[in-house]
Amino acid sequence: MKHVLTLAALASGALSLAACGGSDTPAPAAPTTTEAPTAPSAPAAPSAESGDHAHGSPHGGTVKTAGGGHLELVVQGSNLIVYPLDAAEGILPVRGIAGAQVMLQPQSGEAVTLDLMPMGDHLMATVPAGVTAYTAIVTVPVGGEARSAQFEVGLDGDTDHAH
Repeated sequence: MKHVLTLAALASGALSLAACGGSDTPAPAAPTTTEAPTAPSAPAAPSAESGDHAHGSPHGGTVKTAGGGHLELVVQGSNLIVYPLDAAEGILPVRGIAGAQVMLQPQSGEAVTLDLMPMGDHLMATVPAGVTAYTAIVTVPVGGEARSAQFEVGLDGDTDHAH
């Protein structure tokens, strides 16, 4: 807007000089628009709903967006430890959670569903012997919402371990 007003003032001054006989060339026409040029729009930031955002890792595991919060999976030997987290990645209590499960799809072999049992501040299940590379689909009921996330364990260099 400031540039448009400056151009209008310059054009007005040029017209005054031309009227005084200072030049035989016609003065430039005054701008006809008062709109300032618009800046190109910035690319949209990734949506938090899409999961395309960085996660902290309160317990050193892999954190995934799940419903209105997050789930963190920590693998300790044959134990799968799951921490339900709120939207800000704060730890939610597991007392009273019933029906939490993990479906394991081993790299080779049949899928198996395991119950996740409350243990202190987390949920836990034990992976069957001999299963080392698998997809784990964790489902945890939190406040009437079934939160679910998929984790890759031991597949392709354990790429899901990046936060």
